[in-house]
Amino acid sequence: MEISINKKTVKIIGIVLISVIALVIIQALARGTNTQAQDDVVGKTEEKITAERIEVIHFHATQQCWSCITVGDFTQKSLKNRFPDELESGKIFFKSINYELPENLEITQKYKAYGSSLFINLIYDEQDHISEDVQVWRLLNSEIQFRKYIGDKLEKYL
Repeated sequence: MEISINKKTVKIIGIVLISVIALVIIQALARGTNTQAQDDVVGKTEEKITAERIEVIHFHATQQCWSCITVGDFTQKSLKNRFPDELESGKIFFKSINYELPENLEITQKYKAYGSSLFINLIYDEQDHISEDVQVWRLLNSEIQFRKYIGDKLEKYL
């Protein structure tokens, strides 16, 4: 039995493979841009970091899937339940931002958000220390675990 693939099919497969490889490289480069802020925080783990202010920003598209909506909802509930005083005083700030809207271009660029994501900005020493939290996507099947994770993470910096 002989299998034959015509030239058009080979070209299509080649284009798809090149596109996938390009996307992976672009994502890796985009994620690498936040490493300095992450290195700043990791380098100070021996000493206690006390943030002057914490910004928690949920970026999303106009059309959101269940996961994107859930990350925003769980984050907001976590903060409201565990840190009501800090939210009231402005020590912790939460916002859900549609990165597709032109009026949000500046903050989207500041955080280097290129898709649905959750960022935590620890502001101390009069500087932003922005990092993306990718762990939250793994915790969507348990609101209790999600809320504990976010709460414990932020508690360390207050």
